[in-house]
Amino acid sequence: MASITAMLPESCLLLRDTCRVEVAATEIVPGDAVFVKAGTKIPADVRFIEVSHDFSLDRSIVTGKCAPGISIPVSEIELGESNPVKGSPESTSDNYLETRCIGLQGTHCVSGNATGLVVATGDSTVFGRIAKLAGEPETGLTTIEKEVLRFVVLIFIVMVTWIVILASVW
Repeated sequence: MASITAMLPESCLLLRDTCRVEVAATEIVPGDAVFVKAGTKIPADVRFIEVSHDFSLDRSIVTGKCAPGISIPVSEIELGESNPVKGSPESTSDNYLETRCIGLQGTHCVSGNATGLVVATGDSTVFGRIAKLAGEPETGLTTIEKEVLRFVVLIFIVMVTWIVILASVW
């Protein structure tokens, strides 16, 4: 969890009371206007209201598709998941994760600049939900553990059966 928290920005530039102010990322609330520029990380899930012509984001921290040399299906390349995604103030998809007008917390601005309204913070963000799921302890057996257990029990039953048969015949 500490390494996930380290991936988030410490501070960001906001518009509050008609003034640009730099605040800690933990003090952001939904409805704040956030300014994003090249080289910065997005501090919360934001809805872009204004973007420059060259604005693009690296979403690989959320999608996990950043390793070079791995073959990626053409459909994912078209979505821009392994390459920077161009931002847009217009909605390009009904899917929250695929639309170009949403910037996800923890993603990195590769080029350009944008202004966006905060729509989710903390555990309510996509990144926050992923971090929460990653931090939860697993309960129960995994599928492979169940199969191994079933195999061991089967072998044990066969072995005990053969011992009983051999002992009674002897």
